[in-house]
Amino acid sequence: ARTAARAGVEDIVIEVNPIVARFADQPGDCFAPRHWLEALEATRLAGQRVLRGRNVFGSGLIEPPPHPGPSRIDANLARLYPLQVIGPCRGDAWSGLVAAYPDTRISFVAMPRRSIARDRIGTEVMASFDATAAAFADDLGAALFVADPEGDWGDENFADQAHLSVIGAERFQRSFVAWQRALQ
Repeated sequence: ARTAARAGVEDIVIEVNPIVARFADQPGDCFAPRHWLEALEATRLAGQRVLRGRNVFGSGLIEPPPHPGPSRIDANLARLYPLQVIGPCRGDAWSGLVAAYPDTRISFVAMPRRSIARDRIGTEVMASFDATAAAFADDLGAALFVADPEGDWGDENFADQAHLSVIGAERFQRSFVAWQRALQ
């Protein structure tokens, strides 16, 4: 976010989920889990190959991978949950960013979760997550877009316990654009 603000980006939108909560396989601090760091490194290396003239992504959009199935989702749920709501990660840095770049509009997004993940998290923890995310955004004077405030997005919107399918991505984009327009 700081790099984008320095570059003069006027509108920055960031997922709030990893800022205010940690998965069970994460330490309580602000460090990314190993699998995120590995994915970032793989993306960086793929980008280097593209920059050297090789298109590693083929001819554009590809079909999504097949549905992971219940056993994969169950394994993910067992590894990731219970969710720990611990408040804003690096809250002082976020406040400093907002103060240093007052002309940059920062918005946060609370991404939806599949019903099986919401059930695993539980009503109390989801309420705590919602309140913590709202308080964090409010403290910064930032807007918060809650993609699924009613928690009623069906399974067809998800590729696994939390990542959007093509249908979910389209639904998210439509609702996000409508939300952004309403802010203007």
